[in-house]
Amino acid sequence: MLEDAIFKKIFDWSKRHCDRQGIKQTPNTIKYVLKEILPFIKFEHLRPATMATIVRENELLPPEILLDILCKSIVKP
Repeated sequence: MLEDAIFKKIFDWSKRHCDRQGIKQTPNTIKYVLKEILPFIKFEHLRPATMATIVRENELLPPEILLDILCKSIVKP
């Protein structure tokens, strides 16, 4: 999926940005670096595996929104 590949590149960039700035990579710092980009990411188009790993582990979405997107990806109307 194209959206998944784009998201992973953006996420990798955020980690490199933290490294360049000498900032520890934590869910909070990564979320801060991505704060202006996050509203434009189409999380519902990401692979469930990406949502369950990168997005969940880095707390990029509130748990209830993450669960809703994952459920919709499993049970499609």
